Amino acid sequence: MNSFNEAWSLICDFCKTNITDVAYKTWISRIEPVKLDFDEGKAVLMVPNEFHRQTLNRCYKNLLSNAFEQIFGSGIDICFSIPDEIEKAGKKSDQNLAIDSDYEFTFDTYIVGSSNKFSRGCKSCRCLQSTFYLRKFRARKNTSSLRYM
Repeated sequence: MNSFNEAWSLICDFCKTNITDVAYKTWISRIEPVKLDFDEGKAVLMVPNEFHRQTLNRCYKNLLSNAFEQIFGSGIDICFSIPDEIEKAGKKSDQNLAIDSDYEFTFDTYIVGSSNKFSRGCKSCRCLQSTFYLRKFRARKNTSSLRYM
């Protein structure tokens, strides 16, 4: 097998033969494979919500464990995650990559890019002058419309 998705299709086929179509469509078909780690013996599956996770743990975890054992031959621990948990885990790993203890955060090492041009522009007086100009222009525009009434 080349990927976890291919293995997951075999696991789904195993589950289809052991439960009803309604149960399969309601509970198993909505599971998405995320990660399979043979070193840790762990499979991470994404489910839509907490209720779905609780039901799978209570009613279908043995079926899924049997399917994993049938396909891979060894016991693999199944973990169900909801989308929020997966996003938080991804953000934490991204934050850890961005922090470098040797990096010096000073104005000398400040890099101007497309994401922070506005903040650099506001540092100068031009931003304040343009804001003042807009307010002055709007005030003048409002008074001129009152004169013609």
